[in-house]
Amino acid sequence: AGAFTAPLLPVATGKFTFTPPANDLSIRVNGVSSAFRIRKAGDDSFVEVPIDAGGGLRLSWQPVEQRGGIDVIVHSEAATAALFDDAGLTITTSHLLRVRQGSLKEALFTLPMALKLKTISGPDVGGWGIAEVDNQRILRVFLRREIDDETRITCELFQPLSIAGDVSSFPLPAFAPRDVIREIGTVGIVAPPQFLVRGEAGSGINQINVSQFTAPGGLKLPSSPQLAYRYTMRPFELNLSVSRRSPQTRAVAEHAVYVGRRKVSVTSTIDLNLQQTRRSRLAVRLPAGYVPLQVGAPGISDWYVN
Repeated sequence: AGAFTAPLLPVATGKFTFTPPANDLSIRVNGVSSAFRIRKAGDDSFVEVPIDAGGGLRLSWQPVEQRGGIDVIVHSEAATAALFDDAGLTITTSHLLRVRQGSLKEALFTLPMALKLKTISGPDVGGWGIAEVDNQRILRVFLRREIDDETRITCELFQPLSIAGDVSSFPLPAFAPRDVIREIGTVGIVAPPQFLVRGEAGSGINQINVSQFTAPGGLKLPSSPQLAYRYTMRPFELNLSVSRRSPQTRAVAEHAVYVGRRKVSVTSTIDLNLQQTRRSRLAVRLPAGYVPLQVGAPGISDWYVN
């Protein structure tokens, strides 16, 4: 067993290569075991670590059969809000990481290819970077201090979606912390009135009452969640089906017709009851040969003839 810390200066992009003293070793970089890749060249093995931020890079190793004091045990408690809108899916997730043994200098998350990272925040967050390890994207969150108690990391992610009239079905993207021993959490699904959302819970996750869901990191939700779930393990399966509600319009019209010597004038009052979805515009069919002179309604911004 052994360990050392390499002081690094920040660079635009780089790679740190380390040759371990033996092949069958348990290797950790900054306390975690998935922030690097092992490259084989003949009988030799090389540990390659992507680097960009400066600071101390700590590498430790020990035989696989042994467990020593350099192991880090981390538990995670998370709250995730999945918000649908016309642009796509926004996921806001807050992870409370509790270090039960050892210390943590950086936190790693699995970042699916479909997700785009928008923001990262937390009292101990010092920076972040994205690396690719074994054909998987890894989000590395660098911490300002070595965490030996607990810290919270909140991330906002986005996945573009085109939700038309047909039902779109897909699993909830698995953005999750790596190298944690135990993870529990809740998931809330939020959608505006024009969307109909259904969920199918698989293994490792159960549906709960929406009143039991608390938004992550003090996030103000635009509306109450339509669905809520609790999970006690990773991985879990949660399949979502999203579709647009069919608009329904009920109208009551009153028409006043004035017949003059040279023209016929019609004044129409139409009371509209819009249901299921919100509308940004409305269309009214004009009789042939008629020209609108004035259009008025509460909240109207403009009108035109097509």
